[in-house]
Amino acid sequence: MHPPRFYNSLAPFYNILRDYPYTPIRRNLTAAMNLTSGSTVFDLCCGTGMNFPYLAHHISDNGKIIAIDGSPAMLKRARKCAGKLKAQQPNLIFDFIELDLTSYAAIDTLTTIISQHQPTHFICTLGFTCLPNSQSLLKLIYDQAQPQSTFALFDVHTPKKNFSARLINLIGACDAALDPASHLASLNSHPTNRSAITTDYPFKMPPFRKIAIKSITLTK
Repeated sequence: MHPPRFYNSLAPFYNILRDYPYTPIRRNLTAAMNLTSGSTVFDLCCGTGMNFPYLAHHISDNGKIIAIDGSPAMLKRARKCAGKLKAQQPNLIFDFIELDLTSYAAIDTLTTIISQHQPTHFICTLGFTCLPNSQSLLKLIYDQAQPQSTFALFDVHTPKKNFSARLINLIGACDAALDPASHLASLNSHPTNRSAITTDYPFKMPPFRKIAIKSITLTK
């Protein structure tokens, strides 16, 4: 993962493409999270708040979004997005937390946050493959979550080390060979009591045509 200062410099330009080509994926992913009015959502690697409009649509006025990111500039943009949503849904609650997720100290902090807020829904989009400690971080969050909590994530993925993979790894300082859907499903130790929905979307934008976007929702 790039250090926070990289994302600080990226923040002013992050929304230029208006989230192309991810908009329908975010819409479908949040719709599958079983969100209801008043739900508390944990948005890990929230960036500029691209998930907020879709989450706010489902959790209504009295819902809460806990937004976590390591970049102050990204969080500044996310707060602006939240302000626009609160103008329409004044009782919607946002809690912004700046946390460098590349640090192993973040694990203790996340444990405290989950304990304090008791979120019932967790989402991470385009962040999992960028985290150096992603698998241990996801396991910790999963273990700390309440029963019946819902997890949702999507990320780019390719098992092959082709040009597209090398390019996306360079841009995002990520590991596109990681399969977030498979790793989350592996935490499902009692599959008869839990459900998972996985979806693969082809990346239609050149030069990334050989990369898939993997999406998963899972109920603990």
